[in-house]
Amino acid sequence: MFTEAKGFRAYWTTDPSVPAPTEPPAEINPWDDIPIDWPETCGKPAVPPSVASRIVNGEEAVAHSWPWQVSMQVWPSSQPEPKFFHTCGGTLIHKNWVLTAAHCFIRYADELQRWRMCLGKHNLTTAEPSERCISISGIYRHEGFQYPTVPTVEFDIALVRLVEDAAPTDQISFACLPSEEEILPEGKKCYATGWGDETGDSVNPKASETLNQVALPVVPYDTCKRMDYWWFQVKTSMICCGYTLPDELQSVCQGDSGGPLVCQDTPAGPWEVHGITSFGPIGCIMNKKPSVFTRSSAYLPWISNVIRRELYNEHTSGCGGPKDLSGAGGTVSSMSYPAAYSNNARCQWNIEAPAGKLVHLHFAGFSLEESQLCLNDKVSLTDNVGSLGTYCSHVPPADLVSDGNRLQISFSTNDKVVDSGFTVTWKAVDPAEAPCGGRFSSNQGEITSPNWPSDYNAQSACTWHINVPSAESIHVAFTDFELQAVNMLGNCVDYVEIFNGETMASLGRFCGFAPPSPFAIPSNTAVIRFLSNGADQQKGFRGYWTTDASVVPTLPPAPPNPWDNITINWPEDCGNPAVKPKTPTQRVVNGEEAVPHSWPWQVSMQVQKPSAFPPSCYKVITKNTF
Repeated sequence: MFTEAKGFRAYWTTDPSVPAPTEPPAEINPWDDIPIDWPETCGKPAVPPSVASRIVNGEEAVAHSWPWQVSMQVWPSSQPEPKFFHTCGGTLIHKNWVLTAAHCFIRYADELQRWRMCLGKHNLTTAEPSERCISISGIYRHEGFQYPTVPTVEFDIALVRLVEDAAPTDQISFACLPSEEEILPEGKKCYATGWGDETGDSVNPKASETLNQVALPVVPYDTCKRMDYWWFQVKTSMICCGYTLPDELQSVCQGDSGGPLVCQDTPAGPWEVHGITSFGPIGCIMNKKPSVFTRSSAYLPWISNVIRRELYNEHTSGCGGPKDLSGAGGTVSSMSYPAAYSNNARCQWNIEAPAGKLVHLHFAGFSLEESQLCLNDKVSLTDNVGSLGTYCSHVPPADLVSDGNRLQISFSTNDKVVDSGFTVTWKAVDPAEAPCGGRFSSNQGEITSPNWPSDYNAQSACTWHINVPSAESIHVAFTDFELQAVNMLGNCVDYVEIFNGETMASLGRFCGFAPPSPFAIPSNTAVIRFLSNGADQQKGFRGYWTTDASVVPTLPPAPPNPWDNITINWPEDCGNPAVKPKTPTQRVVNGEEAVPHSWPWQVSMQVQKPSAFPPSCYKVITKNTF
């Protein structure tokens, strides 16, 4: 199948002396002038690589001689507990950034928790003193990468942001980037590195235990685009590398994807990452099918734009407007609200109210992509205690108040369905204005879920902050407890969580219909948090705290129900059948057929759908309608 190229642009004129039309100016971004703090030293390994001889079939690299090499590892969904496996290579180009291939993220691109970047590695099968594995905070694939929707791997480039700085060591350092649009000459020898498959088995590839290197000369674009080579599949934004004689064939393979192709301008010059391992033939080695790399010099503006944009977003919400908000109140909205929000959004707002105040949130509008367990588009709320809930779909969170004067709102979306988003107002309030929960300092007190003893509200978040300075411990007990049971994954979705208020260590998260055992918190501060989702509200809970376990506070009586005084018109006559049943005096072991209609209160409860089984539920009539 042929694929479309860039297209064309032309002009006409009636006056050949008039200059040709110029390109429209590029759009100006607010982050274009932000400087990037590139590493002062790059491309200079503390341990020199072995590059003196021509290596035809590749060889094990000198340990840590390519210190920018990254092992990108994934925790697959087939593993119930975190267990990471090498899947792709990458190149460390900045203390916060790894350069790799977009096709490495065909799976799990929206699940950052499944990825980690391991630096300072040589042997994948052992734990090494030099290694450092870092979680990630973002995956940024090139917008033009459409594989496998479009059958081409053009724009096969991605950046990964680390959650923390990668400090350079003798085993961990940075590769340099080349000059913009730099083209390597024919025959230029470069080195590809990785832990890729050494067997050529495309069905069951096996990663190498140790890092390998292979020397590959550049194959010119005019050769590589020939019909007997890669023809239309190779683009000018790619580099072909490999030997052309049958007895010299060598290449990269599965597991090397995303890894670096590095070259030196001079034998003493720094190593520059000119290529990103992209694709090759099935089985990895084939005559006239050299390895193909994404040419990084073609994407330097894109690389700089992504990094600058994220630096800018550190101080802005990502949805427009500042990230850090303070004062008495304000409004936060998803981008373009009430129009559709953007795909792949990562927005965050840090709200700080004046000291002694709490942050109150009210969602005036809320409509996100429908999602079970909020795995897709979602709004997450946190304060100094922890989670205030994760919300999605079309049910807005109930009004809630933070514990403390700080609250964080995070909004993330995937690359699929979009909706109108949300708008939320926030204001600083006194602790007494909290719609539920509150701050307390008495020796005893009562805690109840909202609306007790009626069902609690959906999307609720309540916090009880109990601080008794004179106490050595605080005892918490529940007298009533009815919350939604665990979900299909065995996790509580509506729950009460209890914390040691001094250390903020969680002492347990509870749900279902059994009251937790009484708690003795060895501190003068206790924090109790209640969260509910948008489905299956129950009666809730009632309990108390006391600083003396021998003193149980007298709880007020439950509030009356509006139906408590309604009179029930019980039947005047009951228990006297018109047809007398047969009641033998001797013991009947196996039972016997009853006299028809001699037990007139017997009911057969039936379902509409016919069943091969006899009725399985039986009830006794206690009233005309029950």
